[in-house]
Amino acid sequence: VVLAFKGNHAKSFDSNFPAKKSTHRCSRAFELSAVGQQPGEEGSYNETVEVYVMIIQKTKRGASLGRADRKVSYKACDVGILVGERGGDNDEVKLDAVDGRFFGMSSRNGHLRLIMNRSQPGKRLIIMPVSFGHPSATDEERSFVVRVVSDAPLLVRELPKIPQMNKVLQQYCFGRQVVSLSNAGTSQHRGTQGTRVVLLDTSLFKIMRIDCLAGGGGTVLVYLIVDDDKFSQLDPSKQVESISFSIEVNCRGMACRTTEGLETHVVVSKGKKFEASWRRFSLSYSKESKSRLLAAVVQGGQDFQMGSVKCILLKQDAQSAASGPMSKFVSSKKGVHVKPSAEERKCRFANY
Repeated sequence: VVLAFKGNHAKSFDSNFPAKKSTHRCSRAFELSAVGQQPGEEGSYNETVEVYVMIIQKTKRGASLGRADRKVSYKACDVGILVGERGGDNDEVKLDAVDGRFFGMSSRNGHLRLIMNRSQPGKRLIIMPVSFGHPSATDEERSFVVRVVSDAPLLVRELPKIPQMNKVLQQYCFGRQVVSLSNAGTSQHRGTQGTRVVLLDTSLFKIMRIDCLAGGGGTVLVYLIVDDDKFSQLDPSKQVESISFSIEVNCRGMACRTTEGLETHVVVSKGKKFEASWRRFSLSYSKESKSRLLAAVVQGGQDFQMGSVKCILLKQDAQSAASGPMSKFVSSKKGVHVKPSAEERKCRFANY
């Protein structure tokens, strides 16, 4: 896709993937703001600004011709772009809404299309490239390029401080969407990202599975939602052990990341020739008290498949919980998407 149309404005910014063991999965953030009407633009002018934000990873092209920077081994990494609408004029980055798209490893390049308005120069968008995996490369810089292309002048600056990603991801999973971003981007799962399934449901908390690439696997988030009102009413002695559970993730060719970093796995079934083996991640959580992202399961190779995610309560009244439909070992196949029901699409959990 050629986006370098005549008259466009473009600027590239260097960025890099976080270190493999780093728990901060966004290295840099950029602020976009439209430019209002300028002197000399008398009469009517187009108020709409069409913006493309692209992430471009390295290739080996040119290595045989002497490009020293292309001779280092490099494999593409999973990547996504989160977009937030910034509110307020103070130095603290407060986002009123967060949306975005994940591209997995299906392409080295991914882009989003945004619409901004020159009559609202105070309205700013925050661009946050995010990655839960890591590039399998000897390139110490782990670099890629963020390119911004627009059909009108645009102000772009790098933020000195990255927004708090725990709050950003919570807004992405359950908050208001950015209207100008709806149904735009290069992902083959455009319009179906963010499918939600309840894995565990109790009177005090829920555990959600969020498929960022719909039924294709690739990027799956496991999120804990705690009812703060009910939790605060519990006796302090009971709060300590009230939210304890274990999670079992079965997948092929994928990695699992938590707040502790990349998790270890056990091989449960070896794959055929040129196929990834089935692996199992066993996670245990105790003394939880707040809603947060528990784990991110992401594509780690070209051959991958997301299986089941099972949750079990670690207390005697486990029978009071209802597990979700992820009971089978293999629950989704590569490239197959099951359209969620209307109830699942509207799931917002007003009480949580």
